[in-house]
Amino acid sequence: MIIRGVSFSPNGDLLASASLDGTVRLWSVRTGAERGVLGQQRLRLLGIAWSPDGTQLAASSDLAGGVRIWNVAEQQIARTLTIGQGAVTSLSYASDGNAIASGGANGTVKVQRLDEDGNFSLSGGAPTSQYMAFVSDRSLVAISDAGDLVQLDFSQEGQPQQLEGLEGVALSVTAAPRQQIVAAGNERGAIALWDLESDRVLHTLSGLRGPVYNIAFSDDGRRVAAVVNEPDNAPQLAIWDVESGDLLAAFGGHSDQVTGIALRADGSLLASTSADGTLRLWNEEGREERSIAIQEGQGWFSSVAFSPDGSLLVTGSLDGQVEFWNPDSGERVHGIALGQGSIFALGFRPDGAQLAASTRDGGIVLLDAEG
Repeated sequence: MIIRGVSFSPNGDLLASASLDGTVRLWSVRTGAERGVLGQQRLRLLGIAWSPDGTQLAASSDLAGGVRIWNVAEQQIARTLTIGQGAVTSLSYASDGNAIASGGANGTVKVQRLDEDGNFSLSGGAPTSQYMAFVSDRSLVAISDAGDLVQLDFSQEGQPQQLEGLEGVALSVTAAPRQQIVAAGNERGAIALWDLESDRVLHTLSGLRGPVYNIAFSDDGRRVAAVVNEPDNAPQLAIWDVESGDLLAAFGGHSDQVTGIALRADGSLLASTSADGTLRLWNEEGREERSIAIQEGQGWFSSVAFSPDGSLLVTGSLDGQVEFWNPDSGERVHGIALGQGSIFALGFRPDGAQLAASTRDGGIVLLDAEG
């Protein structure tokens, strides 16, 4: 059973997994027991998403762009949406639970209202992991087929509104948590910040050269970081102050492609992992606080995440190692050799008490983050 999606319910009591065997399985977080199987559709599932109230679960397949919405309590299909955009590789609920945004491998973004018949769609120009983001219950930003950044307002009819201010072709977009601030990067290394409440560009950030495919906000919204990977050059990283738009640091250090970046909740540390086999921690000024080399035989760190409170850093590796680190000292707090193949994904429960690791061969493993 190969897992392609993992998602905690909003209250943290259940964990849902989507598998290539076509099943959506529910697990008790407290006991690890299986709580139900939501159908055997013989369709490879690529993504799952909970409604905010935890009563419904959406699952996407890779055939014809279908999305099924399940009633969790009854374990029955409540609704089937045929989106028709090829492989649906990402799903996201609006915070009110009344809309689902889906991204396809062909770059198409579609939004389906669940409380009414309305739906919206646009063709995306860069089908990466960061080409759409909800900014409110009824508003989504996404990249169009022309590489422009547009905003969809579900409460009004009409065409998407283009956000002016970023030259070139937009490649990535993300939104600051719980704020109306959006960041988008282009192929030239520029990043624009919009304040959607005042409908204006706050800043155009500079300091990178090359395509920006990965942007990360700190949880408090004070810092934003980005990375550029180019085939023939060393990766570049940068950190900016969101309020002033000042470049705090532009730096390098990795000798191979950066596989992941994460900002601590308060923005004081940037963690980056790379195919060069290192985990590096940088302060706000771009000084390397420490570099941690992966143990021989593990390949490289494939994923990185901070705990919600910023007290722990967790990494996954190609050979199935999950390791916990003290981000302040660089001390390895704990390590677990799962022995289940590469770690595909890591996800903290909202309260940070547990961590779910999706593995290539062994399905989902629940780890006590404090232990």
